[in-house]
Amino acid sequence: MLATYVVGARAKHALGQDDQAAERLDEGERLAQALNLPRLAAHITAERIRSGIGASALSADSFPAEMPHDLPDGIVQVTAEKTEEAAIRALLAVSTTDTRNAACRRARALAGSIDATTRPRAELDARLLLAECLAASGSLAEAEELLLPILDRCARLGLVQPVLDAGSGVQHIVRKLGTTARRDVDPVVVPFLDRLHTSPLTE
Repeated sequence: MLATYVVGARAKHALGQDDQAAERLDEGERLAQALNLPRLAAHITAERIRSGIGASALSADSFPAEMPHDLPDGIVQVTAEKTEEAAIRALLAVSTTDTRNAACRRARALAGSIDATTRPRAELDARLLLAECLAASGSLAEAEELLLPILDRCARLGLVQPVLDAGSGVQHIVRKLGTTARRDVDPVVVPFLDRLHTSPLTE
């Protein structure tokens, strides 16, 4: 279902077909409500915030002030993490110093709460979100320092899409690393940076 409604909407958005992307998200949201699928609903909300499609009724106040603690493993935990991602991106969208700082604080806590050993992909996505928040807050040196090992990991695993989806701040750093700062990058990562530059927004 995530592939149909969330990834499908993302692909339509990348092609400039926002009306069709909105239809996918609306259909998925209706299904999530009808079948009581909170994880699907959380992913759709996060995608609305990320893409801006159908997000006019959402704001930072639409979400809990912080992510609940001591959650059971499984769907409840993943749902809470995806809701927290949406809240963080909503804070970034407000784009004030206070909301950017709050986004960084919450993204740092989210990344720290995920075990990289048992859930490496979730931890990678959370660190990319933190890098996006740091870049948006103007902490470019810290964002770049955080991003370099992530790019190395993605290069070795062939993971292009998570980097492309992270946001404009991460993309700005990737462009810098691929051009003026190439000498600072592990040679293993350079072909991966070139691939990021030539990839469409979705693969």
